[in-house]
Amino acid sequence: MSKIEIERKFIYNPALFASLTKGSGNPPFTKLEIKAERKIHDIYYDAPLASTSDANAKAGGPTRCILERNGIWIRQRNQLWEAKQRLILPHQKHQKRESQNAASTTESSPSVTTAEKEQDYYLRTAFKELTSPRAIHDLVKTYIPSAPGADVYFGLRPIADFETKRVLAIADGRFEIALDRTSFGHCVGEVELLVDRGQEVQAQRDIDEFMEMYRWFFFPDKAESEEELEGMKKEYMLQGKLSAYFEKFPIKF
Repeated sequence: MSKIEIERKFIYNPALFASLTKGSGNPPFTKLEIKAERKIHDIYYDAPLASTSDANAKAGGPTRCILERNGIWIRQRNQLWEAKQRLILPHQKHQKRESQNAASTTESSPSVTTAEKEQDYYLRTAFKELTSPRAIHDLVKTYIPSAPGADVYFGLRPIADFETKRVLAIADGRFEIALDRTSFGHCVGEVELLVDRGQEVQAQRDIDEFMEMYRWFFFPDKAESEEELEGMKKEYMLQGKLSAYFEKFPIKF
């Protein structure tokens, strides 16, 4: 049975890396092992929707891509094909509906409650990952029936191309921590657990409790100025690498 990836993103502050590795945080991690340091080259692919305005109406947002709209990300990572398929947990379906309904009834900024629900939906995620080109092809054909094979990129077009310097660690014998710094200047981290289907909700709770225990690393809340604090808040809402990339380099087909 394939495992499910349960992830939660956080702001990665490189200034805290020394405290992490030297065990000088308060409290220090019970156990920490740096597993790898590597460079990742990602190229993401998708296909444009026939009508962008129709996509906005149906998807509740400005997405222009068929696969992204359906929670699927296709990429070449260091020249190897991978697909990540978003799994929506029951409580997240409810959160997403409420967020979209609230956003559609007002032109003003969403309330704090709505923003928090949207933040939870995008920062706490569950994915199924595929690495077989044949399985990826079958997935793409679910949404693009005429899609050709991997030798011609499944008929998709590149939408993002960047490199990431990643430090990978295992904390407290169980939690995988990825610390990323991209070639376009975005820093982000993820805490991940691999679990069997049916264990997703408990895994999310475990990750939340783990991150709360080490707040000093995962939730840096001290800012030198109001301007810096606002910048941190903005970055927090733009956690994902792709979200940050598309803000700098909008998708163009």
